[in-house]
Amino acid sequence: TSALELAEPLVSPDAAKEALDLMERILRAASEPSRREEERATSRRAAALLRERYEASGRHADVARVLAIELEASDDPGERAERLRAIARVRRHDLGDDAGAFDALGDLLVLSPEDADARGELALLGERLGRHARLGDVLAAAADRTFGTLRTELLAQAAAIFDKKVGDAGRAIALARSVLGAAHADPVASL
Repeated sequence: TSALELAEPLVSPDAAKEALDLMERILRAASEPSRREEERATSRRAAALLRERYEASGRHADVARVLAIELEASDDPGERAERLRAIARVRRHDLGDDAGAFDALGDLLVLSPEDADARGELALLGERLGRHARLGDVLAAAADRTFGTLRTELLAQAAAIFDKKVGDAGRAIALARSVLGAAHADPVASL
């Protein structure tokens, strides 16, 4: 019988702090990247139980923290993207933490450059927070992870941000040259 199996029934809506603390220790211990798959599965179960309990009791900061632990423990790009979306949602909508949501969305866009929703929300938050240079950097990094029309579009957006919002003509020109290079490599992308 594992510690998780013993603690799982204790994590109920009226769970004692000690039960939640035990579950937190299980989560941290089993989440380390060097752990075996069986231990990582235990970590995923502990995280799901904690998230459910924390969501039910409105402990949004704890939800975001557990999601971040899950993110660090995952090697799967799809799972990482799902966690980053969830972190951004909790940070923005539940905690009112636009800066934290911006950071999560930036990581998400670099991981999944094709995610138009993340790109739109990132641009909105970047404008609101005045984090134009970081937005441009994220768009350029995302462009490096894709090709074709999307690459050209991301590079062009980054160049425009550095030109108009940041006032960094040198960086804007370098990115614009990258756009031309991408268009030269894939003439269809420039249409």
